Amino acid sequence: MFLLGTLFLAGCSSQQEPTYAIGDTVESDVMSFTLDAVQPTIAVENSGAATFGPGSDGLAVEGYFMPREYDPEEDKKNPYVAAKGHTLIHLTFTAGNLDRYYVEVGDDLFTIKCNGEEFSADLDTFKLGAKSVKGGWVSMDTVNDLMEVGESSSYLCYVDIPVDIEDLGGEYEVVVNLPNSEGEASPFVYKVAAE
Repeated sequence: MFLLGTLFLAGCSSQQEPTYAIGDTVESDVMSFTLDAVQPTIAVENSGAATFGPGSDGLAVEGYFMPREYDPEEDKKNPYVAAKGHTLIHLTFTAGNLDRYYVEVGDDLFTIKCNGEEFSADLDTFKLGAKSVKGGWVSMDTVNDLMEVGESSSYLCYVDIPVDIEDLGGEYEVVVNLPNSEGEASPFVYKVAAE
């Protein structure tokens, strides 16, 4: 089994070269990866998850699991809200399995580095919320997804880090370590400007 690797969000610039911009596609001989968007947020939209049954198309409504303006009243029962002093690092990415029976996209995918600290995603801090399908998004409430060979999908996810959103600053780097056929990781660095 190959894992998609580790994704880093760093608060300081590193000396790694070359670097990529959001929207660039990188690949190892096993996987492709595009970082489509990164946005720190306090809340993620919870309403509009996919429904199933007569008359339903099984798709989530537009905007589901996307960053949203936090509203204490509206978000009382929203499970996708950062605790006080925390931030949700919301990521939209596209991954493709180029050459393995399957690869896992999951909670071990991410390590967040910001302001000189490092936070590893785990079952308590990571949420994979939606996956692209023909015609829209399917809501997911999980920490992993398996991709078969030849499959490519976009994902919406977040990592909850114990850093207040007001304390995030500077330029970020998203380092993606894609598995390769030698059983090692190939690192790729995305530069992300602070908002």
